[in-house]
Amino acid sequence: MAVKGKREAPKPEMEDGKHQFFLADFGISNWVEDSSTCCGTPLFAAPEIWKREEQSPKVDVRAIFVTFLWLVNIRGSRTSGPNGFDPYFWAKVQSVGYLKGISKTVSMLRDMGAENPELRPSASQALGLLEESE
Repeated sequence: MAVKGKREAPKPEMEDGKHQFFLADFGISNWVEDSSTCCGTPLFAAPEIWKREEQSPKVDVRAIFVTFLWLVNIRGSRTSGPNGFDPYFWAKVQSVGYLKGISKTVSMLRDMGAENPELRPSASQALGLLEESE
């Protein structure tokens, strides 16, 4: 996460002059310089966190996407599995067409959940996709 403390302003990579970002504190934080520790709830944590790989602000993009999917319960994702979440959901989300037809916005935002952080949009890019879909 780019913000280390409650009183510290967001880092430049979080600002683009066009969008306002309101980040919620999910109760986890990490040092930007040495972000390889494992933290957070596994369901919401990006794969690079639980694999203890290098992390970037894109871990937050994935957490936002999972939170969105959880809240809207797309195709019963929140209620279809034994622990309250379909164990095959991520494979389904990444498959072409699973989210297609639900809404243009959801389909466009599918990449926010990409396992590979290089394939995830930044927060600014994700907001741009939302604006394009309106």
